[in-house]
Amino acid sequence: MTSTLHRYLTKLFFSRLVLLLVGINFLVVILDFMANGDDVISSNSTPLLSSFRYMGLRLPQIASTLMPFVLLIAVLLTLMELVRHQEMAAMMSAGMSQLKVMLTLLPAGMIVAVLQFAINDQLEPRAIKELKNWGVGEYKVDKGEEIDAIWFHHQSDIIRVGRVERGDLLHDITIFRRGQDGNIVERIHANRLVHENGTWILSDVSRSTITRREPEQLDHLEWQSNLQPHLVASLASHPKDLSVFEIRRFWQEARFGSFPNHVYEVWMHRKIVAPLVLFVMVLMSVPLVQRYQRDTNLVSILVFGLAAGFFFIVFDDLLMTFGEAGLIPPILAAWAATLIFAAIGATLALHHESL
Repeated sequence: MTSTLHRYLTKLFFSRLVLLLVGINFLVVILDFMANGDDVISSNSTPLLSSFRYMGLRLPQIASTLMPFVLLIAVLLTLMELVRHQEMAAMMSAGMSQLKVMLTLLPAGMIVAVLQFAINDQLEPRAIKELKNWGVGEYKVDKGEEIDAIWFHHQSDIIRVGRVERGDLLHDITIFRRGQDGNIVERIHANRLVHENGTWILSDVSRSTITRREPEQLDHLEWQSNLQPHLVASLASHPKDLSVFEIRRFWQEARFGSFPNHVYEVWMHRKIVAPLVLFVMVLMSVPLVQRYQRDTNLVSILVFGLAAGFFFIVFDDLLMTFGEAGLIPPILAAWAATLIFAAIGATLALHHESL
């Protein structure tokens, strides 16, 4: 009986999830294309191919953002279907508790969580890089507008890169070296920075220190750094647009980046906890449906469910903002909302089971 019920609930859930994923994501992608279609079409000589390429590149970012809400709606619709046909009442009468219903939906939730992690960690960062290189939509740079220089820290140094030609070839480099008290003690400017044979070489160098009146002119100067060329393009990206591997390199290994270390740590935890948000949606949905299953108006279940999901997202984003600002520890900023709402859902389920 358990295996039959498991297959039935899984089929019911996935049929609604797939329909919602396709429908909602398709609608949002089309709306996004309508807002940026002029830029996309004018950027290439093949408008049709450009349109499909743009929508394909935008899909991972949109799908990753919408996945928690889509899953919440799918779970609510699945449970509402059981309530509408009195199947939920029959399961409860047969001794199936809220906790067992959650456990029945757990394998399906794990599949969706793996999909969410793959999109968030692999597909989305690559798609964003392609869009930045393409320069369309929200990543468009208007003609005549200067491309912002890249600023990042490397240990105690502050580095400005005027232009990136390739990962191993940078132009207009300025390095500000600071002493132990944080004050600038040396300024190095170079026209080029090239990565050759595992070493960064500055060319056409002007070197100034606080103890020397005239700047020293050098043809070449070695820059001691463990910065890898393939990570250069990621320096200008916000940590949310990077993969776990890239964030880890910036935060833990190399100790460099264009954001403070605690911001990379916050998003490192966020990337890990993001798939667990989907389980929170399940934990919130089952007690809610059980609470309102005797209500003749099933719309109230959907309304309260979406309200709970919206409150969770707002609370989670608020904690992330505090974490990025350094007001609370990174691990608390990334994990607190998920653990609190998961604990509330699990407590309600266990309380119902003990009655």
